[in-house]
Amino acid sequence: MRKIYLVVVSLIMAFATLFCGCSCNGDLILEFTNAFTGGDNSLVGETLVYKVQNKDKYGTEFNKDAQITKDIVDYAYNGTYTLTWEQIGQLPEKTEFLVNSVSSNIVNPKESTHYYKLTSKLELTTSYYSVNGKKPEPTELAQDPTAIKEYIYTDTYFCVRGKSYAPIYSETDAFYSNISYFEAGKNYEAFAAIEFTTNKAYTEYNENSYKMSVRINKAPDYTTTIYDYSFRTVIDNAQLIFLLRNINFAQNSTITLPTVSYTYGKAKELTVIDRGANQAYYDNPLHPDNGEDGFFLKVNGAPMLNQSETGVQYKIPTKKIGFYVNDRMAAGTEQTLLIQTEAYGDLAMRALPLEYVQPICTNRTFKSLGVMQFNLIEVITTNS
Repeated sequence: MRKIYLVVVSLIMAFATLFCGCSCNGDLILEFTNAFTGGDNSLVGETLVYKVQNKDKYGTEFNKDAQITKDIVDYAYNGTYTLTWEQIGQLPEKTEFLVNSVSSNIVNPKESTHYYKLTSKLELTTSYYSVNGKKPEPTELAQDPTAIKEYIYTDTYFCVRGKSYAPIYSETDAFYSNISYFEAGKNYEAFAAIEFTTNKAYTEYNENSYKMSVRINKAPDYTTTIYDYSFRTVIDNAQLIFLLRNINFAQNSTITLPTVSYTYGKAKELTVIDRGANQAYYDNPLHPDNGEDGFFLKVNGAPMLNQSETGVQYKIPTKKIGFYVNDRMAAGTEQTLLIQTEAYGDLAMRALPLEYVQPICTNRTFKSLGVMQFNLIEVITTNS
């Protein structure tokens, strides 16, 4: 969905010490930290659950365009985003898209190693209360336009840190809507329209190339394209939030990350900027009086507590990361991620992505619809 996806888009090169080494064609080898474990070697899995909702504005950076009034389109998006990583001993025999096992010359059966599986689930209830001043009529894809079930599911398998968390296989299944906005013309007033898209895609990575297969809407079969690249020089789009946790940013530094997405095909570079220290706000369970905009955070089933905090809110220290697609033909609006920088009460320091903000806009004319805001509300860890 242009309004939400690419929750995750494109990434990295650096003026800091993010990368070292070189590949045969001069592309930089990616290097990451393992901040996501917090030094706990017994940690073998984690689930992060986010509350997702649209907002007309966020801080001073993003505001809904004044032309998108409720007379044009009245909408709301609410749901959850779940991001789970787990350590696995072998690659799967079968996925939703592949009949055979995941195979790649990246994988050496003689090596004693493990892999990672990353699963994301964005599930939304999308409500279109009125379009051009009228209640929308039911359609085959939206029998109740005020309660449309939209989703984006991804499964991604990738290597260990010593191999730059290099992707091996990734798949996506998605159904979503877009708002298109048409400016007033000579013979008509401005108006909006709702469009629906179904995407299925999978990407198979080898050491020197990756094969991408995509099927959009009612296409009878997948369209498959092979792209050349060098091992350990790109990430898959679905890994983005996970890997942004594992970058050592020098203060106020800017880096670039090459990322593969089925929406682009060939890897695009994402410019990533350290915007400095920030804070993520949560309600204090001992003083729950923050109103409807507040958030509680649970850690392994229990409310996060910090006995030293006596106010109605917690203020967890973060760094603010901005990122956008660096392409003059497809430049994107900057997105924002707040990443934990300190242990806090019951919350261990594992560089948790606490808040993610994505600007959303109309198709065709790119009018701002405000933002989609993702706030972490639950952390569940698994230990061996």
